[in-house]
Amino acid sequence: MTQMADGIASMNDGFEVTSRLPLDYVNQNSGRVQQTKVPANLSREQILDATLSCLLESGYDGTTIRKIAKRLDCAVGSIYRYFKDKRELLDAVLQRRFEPVLDQLEGHHTVRPSVGMYVKIALEDLSLYQLMFWIAMDARRDRAEAVADTGRMGVPRVLDEIIEAWGGRFTQEDLVEGFWAGLHGHIMVSGSVDDVLAKMSFPSEKHVASSPMPPAPRLTPVIVQSSPPPPRMNRGSEKSGAPEPRFVDARERDEEDVTLL
Repeated sequence: MTQMADGIASMNDGFEVTSRLPLDYVNQNSGRVQQTKVPANLSREQILDATLSCLLESGYDGTTIRKIAKRLDCAVGSIYRYFKDKRELLDAVLQRRFEPVLDQLEGHHTVRPSVGMYVKIALEDLSLYQLMFWIAMDARRDRAEAVADTGRMGVPRVLDEIIEAWGGRFTQEDLVEGFWAGLHGHIMVSGSVDDVLAKMSFPSEKHVASSPMPPAPRLTPVIVQSSPPPPRMNRGSEKSGAPEPRFVDARERDEEDVTLL
């Protein structure tokens, strides 16, 4: 069997492979092409799950697109349909992992629940948490890409977004750098979320309205007639017997004898 440089294999016995398959899918011992399984329902989430498993088992350097494809039992090209390279794939894994932190920040009026979620995720798997920073440092090997991938030196992009979001809640946004640095240090040496949060000093936060102000009570003009009108007076000193209107809370109508205007 001969192998052509462009990835097309042909057989000496006259059988020719016309499909453009990678050479590693050709069984050179039997001279037959092994068809690659491509799951029809392969999704982005399945790829991210397989990537995370590879990261935890093999580390950053040991995780390759080929190894991920083998775990999924699919062609390498199936993964490239979703991600252009390994770095983009790993970035997506981290983004998905820490999305709940930003969700917590949007759903609460203080940063504490969001910080608690951050610590919880980090402590669930410290090896993955540490791996995030290796990935960020790898991105900085090429300075041009580092500018695009990270805003802070050695900090993954998703964490950069979290730090920015926290800073936006503090009255002094410049304190967020020191706050995160202290948080990161406590995570590396503490064993529980409560332990980390107990050691943290939270900067003062901007006021966030918890709910709209309740509407003011509705006032209705009424005539109060709690006693009979006075007797009619002589001409000249006559005063109108009509009672004067006043405004009362509509809720008083259940307690007094009132007549709507």
